[in-house]
Amino acid sequence: MGNWRRRVFDPATSSVGKPEATVHNLRDTAATFALRDGATVNQVALMLGHVHRNGQPNPTMTLRRYAGILASMEEGLEQRQQEHFVSVRSSVSETCHETPADVIPMASGR
Repeated sequence: MGNWRRRVFDPATSSVGKPEATVHNLRDTAATFALRDGATVNQVALMLGHVHRNGQPNPTMTLRRYAGILASMEEGLEQRQQEHFVSVRSSVSETCHETPADVIPMASGR
């Protein structure tokens, strides 16, 4: 890979203002995007080659590396779920011609 890196990768990263980027950074980015887009940890483990000798995924290895990313993805999760819930309630109420409270009662106390 050394020759390819000097010939192709290094000039490409320099041209976009990221000369310090590494091939491993691209691997991390691919894993992060996959997790963000809903891939399971097992799917990402297989994608990255984090497998046991028998070929089964090794999610422990993947979680060790990407636990911080998963934790940051949880930030704002409750708000996103609430927004989705309100959107679904509105769609259901428009379809059923009922008020949202009649369709799905909201939990109180939050």
